[in-house]
Amino acid sequence: MHNVVYFSGSHGSGKSTLIKKISEKDTKLFKVYEKLKIPKSEDPLERQKLRLVRYYWDALNQQKFSKENPDKILLCDRDVSSSYAYTKTLTQLGWMTQKQYEECAYLREELFDDSIKPKNIAFLNLSLEELEKNIRKRWKETGKKKWREDNFQYLGLVKINFEEFYKEYEANMLEIDFLDLEKRIKTCYDWITKTIKRNER
Repeated sequence: MHNVVYFSGSHGSGKSTLIKKISEKDTKLFKVYEKLKIPKSEDPLERQKLRLVRYYWDALNQQKFSKENPDKILLCDRDVSSSYAYTKTLTQLGWMTQKQYEECAYLREELFDDSIKPKNIAFLNLSLEELEKNIRKRWKETGKKKWREDNFQYLGLVKINFEEFYKEYEANMLEIDFLDLEKRIKTCYDWITKTIKRNER
């Protein structure tokens, strides 16, 4: 999994755009991972369980890619750390019970051993003001709102819980706390090509 890179952060942080732009810089080196499609659910607990299944399924496929393509770098949108940030936020807001939170935490520990935990993470950590601005811009462009993303208390807690999680998490990490896209692309590209382990054929 050393040649797999995860882009993590709150909704509205620009993960998808950055992944796309980096992959376009070198299509022979980079491959964008396509996430498992899962059913939509309005229920917070069911929603988080479905995502845990997806994170696990995706991690196994990412591990397989890593072994079969040691000379490539796989770019992935989100990883299991999102489960921690979002389940904690949902519990803090009273949208999940403590028992439900513990159920999700148990599943995470059972499913994710060290072999499939993320090793390389680009953490997109914008200010709350910038996150809100990005989300409002997307609403205007698409005319669609994602699940409860118009609740900016929810967004703020997700941001805090990502920050808390990554303070303790040991990995090769890059934190991006600025909005300029060209600077993001260059910073991420340089970090990936200089620090990500891969084997040249």
